[in-house]
Amino acid sequence: MTITSAYDRGRLTVYLSGELDHHAAGEAIHGIGELLDEYLPRDCVLELSGLSFMDSSGIAVIARTRYRMQSLNGRIWIECPSPQVQRVLDAAGIERRGPWDHGEPTRREICLTLEEMGFEIEASHHECARGQHEIDFK
Repeated sequence: MTITSAYDRGRLTVYLSGELDHHAAGEAIHGIGELLDEYLPRDCVLELSGLSFMDSSGIAVIARTRYRMQSLNGRIWIECPSPQVQRVLDAAGIERRGPWDHGEPTRREICLTLEEMGFEIEASHHECARGQHEIDFK
């Protein structure tokens, strides 16, 4: 199990690769926790394309990361799970528990650009209809 990361403008991307099983879960929780403590991000992306295997212990890693991000008033989402990892996520109902908003990265970039232009962002979220997004600003 390998953990690497990238940080840019409040967004921490954590790249997990290898096998995320019960032997690696503790290491992953600890490693991600250290990254969250170091960067205190607004957003955390768990990029899972490098995982060749994940069992239910990976769900604990995701849940713990989500809990930590909530304590930071931050957001979390999952990107690029392999088909095997996606089956585990589906079986655990992760997609239904959110917030796994696939439009979030695009809205975030729009918000950052608007802030750079001097706008004050009040809210950014997905609306009920498919593909419908809202950004409120002053």
